[in-house]
Amino acid sequence: MSSLQDKINMLEFHNHLLLKMIDGKKFPFYALIIQKGITKKEMDDVFTLCEEVNQRFEMQQENGLVDEKPLLLHFVGMLNPKLPVKETIIALYEQNYYPALMAKLVDMINKLE
Repeated sequence: MSSLQDKINMLEFHNHLLLKMIDGKKFPFYALIIQKGITKKEMDDVFTLCEEVNQRFEMQQENGLVDEKPLLLHFVGMLNPKLPVKETIIALYEQNYYPALMAKLVDMINKLE
């Protein structure tokens, strides 16, 4: 390795190989984060968004509201554009992040298709 660029290229190649080795079924959201080149801050922003939407979802459930479409629209509108919406929601659900909310969002997206 003679140059910094050579080292970066090797790390990217090794990262690519490691991504192929991980079990995407166990950690689909993390795999998606790596595949899409999401930074730690961008991932933290996704979790902040999830927390915000989840709080609204829980409040609506407590108040007996049943229209979650505004929650889905907010999530879609605020999600990092590098992340595909349906794939992200499914990955979050399968990795057990915000299970009740993500189950509802998966159901809503499936009904829209």
